[in-house]
Amino acid sequence: MSKKGPFGFWMGMTLEEVGGEPNEIAPAKYLLVTVPKPHSAFESYALQIIPKCGLSWIKAIGHTIQTSVYGVELQTAFDSLQKKLAASYGKGNRTDFLMPGSIWNEPRDWMQSLLNKERYLMAVWSSEHSSTLTNSLMSV
Repeated sequence: MSKKGPFGFWMGMTLEEVGGEPNEIAPAKYLLVTVPKPHSAFESYALQIIPKCGLSWIKAIGHTIQTSVYGVELQTAFDSLQKKLAASYGKGNRTDFLMPGSIWNEPRDWMQSLLNKERYLMAVWSSEHSSTLTNSLMSV
């Protein structure tokens, strides 16, 4: 098993190997603000570390972005990060989806639709659809 991975972590790491000052936020889920290889786009990192299996996933949590009701600043930051990830992992699958019937369907409602969980903006890279994932990654 490779001992290289995102943010200096690898699949199967124990809580002791992760080190730092993990704050348990739920059973087997920890929040860290410092990691071995931080990225400037993120302010904290959530890790699932199951006692028998070790580290199984990482979620990087970005900085708060001040934006307009149109969400231009947020979308620009998202696009920038997506392009950086695409350089490493390939194209990926992007979703910008507004739920059918949402009343938040005008351009000025973009942020409100996110707040109300009626819009989803995400990009996913999956080992099922790409051969560019490395270091035992299943998805990004």
